[in-house]
Amino acid sequence: MSRGFDWGDARADAEPDWVTGTIEDRLVAKAVQQILIPEQKPFDKYYHPSRIYDMCPVCEYYVRRDKPIIVDEPELRMSGMAAAGTRAHHYFQDCVLGPAGLLKGLWRCKICNRLHSSTPSLYPRTHCSGSCDCNEYRYVEPSLRDEEHLIIGHTDGIVPFEGEDYLLEAKSKSAKAYPEYNKPSKKERLQASLYMDIAGVERCIYMFICRDDYAFKFVIGEKDQGLVDEAHNSIASIEEALVAGEVTSALKVFKRCASTGAARFKKCPFREECKRTCFGK
Repeated sequence: MSRGFDWGDARADAEPDWVTGTIEDRLVAKAVQQILIPEQKPFDKYYHPSRIYDMCPVCEYYVRRDKPIIVDEPELRMSGMAAAGTRAHHYFQDCVLGPAGLLKGLWRCKICNRLHSSTPSLYPRTHCSGSCDCNEYRYVEPSLRDEEHLIIGHTDGIVPFEGEDYLLEAKSKSAKAYPEYNKPSKKERLQASLYMDIAGVERCIYMFICRDDYAFKFVIGEKDQGLVDEAHNSIASIEEALVAGEVTSALKVFKRCASTGAARFKKCPFREECKRTCFGK
């Protein structure tokens, strides 16, 4: 007769600390403890387009002056949203746009991880040259680098359309936000414009995807050179201040807080330094 599920010696020792509260709390606590481990990121001298819109250049100066080890504490809900967005991106890249011949770049075999080609191309129509003989590929998102302005990042793809290359920027939205989302935000336009500037293309296809049911819509936008110039000037002011070893008058122009009473200022880890250098208090 079957003994059913056998715990063996699994519960021989005392229950761990996470066994408290409801079953939901206990399971989630264990998952967070064992899976969502805080990630330590060494200082990176580059500026990332996804952060530039929100960063305060004065605060960024102090971060880059001190070069701290950044500890990213994962949060379950935000991690889940990010994972859902990533899955949506992979689905459209690998299962829709790629096989339809609408995505140009590099491709890796999903089984053996072999890079199919060393030059950008459309979705491979042949089997992998590795031992797996697979014919399913994963898109390698193009990496972009601008050494002059210390900007690096990666875009969601390059789309050849009507004889011209377009940048692809896919943005996942909640079911609540998706119906009203018909144009990119300023932050999204800045990020895409920086990528377009580095890639040497003038237009972007913004793809908005509903995370819940994969409904999607496209909006075409052009590079906003004004936003690109503003980002470049902001970065230049930070780098000049780092060379000078102090917050310069040019850097103060880009500070994000109008007063020490601003909500952002109250949460800033460098508010005391900023109070002296930017507000003279």
